[in-house]
This record gives sequence, C-alpha cells and structure tokens, in this order.
Amino acid sequence: MTELDPVDYFRNPRTARQRQYETLRDYYLNGLTQREAAKAHGYKLSSLRSLIHKFKSGDLIFFPPVKKGPKEDRMGDDVKARIVELRKQNHSIYDIQRILEQEGYYWSLDSIDRKLKAEGFAKLPRRTRNERGLTVKKTRIPPNATRLQFGDLSDYRFNCQVGGIYYFIPYILETGLYDLFMISSFPETSKLSKINSIFSTLALKLMGHERLSRIDDYNFDTGLGFFAGLNVPPKSTSTSTYSYRVDRNSTLEFMEAFISNMNSNYPAVLHNSLLPITQDRFSLSLTRLTIPLHHRIRPHLHLRFLKKPFWPSCS
Repeated sequence: MTELDPVDYFRNPRTARQRQYETLRDYYLNGLTQREAAKAHGYKLSSLRSLIHKFKSGDLIFFPPVKKGPKEDRMGDDVKARIVELRKQNHSIYDIQRILEQEGYYWSLDSIDRKLKAEGFAKLPRRTRNERGLTVKKTRIPPNATRLQFGDLSDYRFNCQVGGIYYFIPYILETGLYDLFMISSFPETSKLSKINSIFSTLALKLMGHERLSRIDDYNFDTGLGFFAGLNVPPKSTSTSTYSYRVDRNSTLEFMEAFISNMNSNYPAVLHNSLLPITQDRFSLSLTRLTIPLHHRIRPHLHLRFLKKPFWPSCS
C-alpha cells in the first residue's frame, strides 16, 4: 500500500468537494482575490462567485455531522439465543434472517453477522445449490409428495391457495365418486395410491386448470396436497405420467359405473343435463364427449352437477 503524502494531499485535492474547500480557504484566509483564487484552482470567475454565494447561504456543507449508531444493543436476548441456535443447526445468515422473519423478528444480515462473530462463529463453507435447497434457477426445491398417515395427525394445520375446493368434498362423497375410485381399475404406484393421483388431478380441474403442468404452481401448497391425502401435490411429471398410464378400458369402466350410479340415485341430474348419455348410445356419446384426450374425464361433466346442491343433505 502506497504511503500518503500529506503535502501533496492538500496541494492537489482529490475530490471536487476538497477542491472547493481549498479554494474558499485561500480566498477567505490567505488574502487571495476572487480572480487569483479562481485561477489558482482552475475555476472561472463566475463559477467561483456562485460557489461563494452557496457557501454564504449555507447550501454548501463540507463537514456534515456524523450520525452515531445506538449505544445500546437493541437485539433482545431471546433473538440472540435463537440466532445461536439456528447457526448450531448449520443455517446460513440468509436462512436465519428468513426464519426470524417468519417468527416475527426483522433484523438485517449485518446485525445477524455481527452477532455470530461476537459469539465466535466462523463463516460457513460455501454450499452447493442442492445443499441449499435451490434449483438451477435459484428457486426452492419443493418436497417430494408423500402419503399422509391420517391416524397420526392429531393437530395438523395448513394453508391453501384455493381453499374453495374443500366445498366439493360433500358432493364427492354423496355421489359415490370416492367409492367408485376405490374399486376402479385405475393404476397406482408403491408411493402414490390411485386416490392420491386422481384427487390431485381432480383438484386441478375443479380450479379450472386445463393443463396438468399447472400443478407445479402449487408445489408447496400443503392444503392442496391434503385434499389428495398428501403432504404436497405431486410434480407435473408424475401427474402427466399417471395420465398416460390410465388406459381407455379403465376409463370406460369407471364412467359406466358412474353413470349407472347417477341414474340410480340422481336420475334428474342426467335427465336435465345437456349431455346426450343414454343406455343405447352410451359408448358413442361417452367416447365423443368425455374421452377425447388421453382418455381423461372432461371437467365440465363433474362441474355440471357438482355446482348444484340437488340433494337435501348438501344443500
């Protein structure tokens, strides 16, 4: 590092503010005229006069008062203890700040860092994106969808972006949809049951989404996952793969059982519906109206009767 030359520092100002200061000092204290001071410091005479006017009016402040920080430590002992606890769990200062904000405490990264240094903590080694739970686009990695064990949920609370889907549960039970899904030949995996997969897709359709890929908008939605018996909804890849695994025969068998059940229990619904589904034209109408893409059930067939409380127990 080059040592500072004090004489050169004052003779050759480095900044505009220092140059203004030295010019005014020569004019007021060293007896230079305005013309001499302007020439000595490279100013036009008019510029120097303007500088003198600003200085005399108080608009030019060379040494503003230094703002002092708080003398007392405003961070409470509970917050300090929480910061230390989180660092012992290997959380970075960014993680600690986010967790504190979720708990209602708002502290800057500098404040957290100073507290950790005061407690003798060193910086964490640099971690990879996967270790920090981030994707390539630096978004959070969503958790994997897993089945919930409802018998173990004594106090389970969650938020849901579209809580209105829970209004459909009484209708789903009344129409026997749940039981029909259970006895259907729809596929399932070792990780996700047919109910998990079907209700995840059903929730998406009840919200009006046509594309299965939109389920990725709800990757962290525990409420939507709970609707399907999961911690969070499955990813779009899993949902799309399941859609293609559902074959035509399974869909037709389910729809035949569903129409038969509706004819037996709620004949007025199908009678008043605009869908031309009858026993003699069942295969033709069902194929044309409800299974045009990947043998999936069209959502409007559900919504037509689910939107109307036509049975007393759900009205």
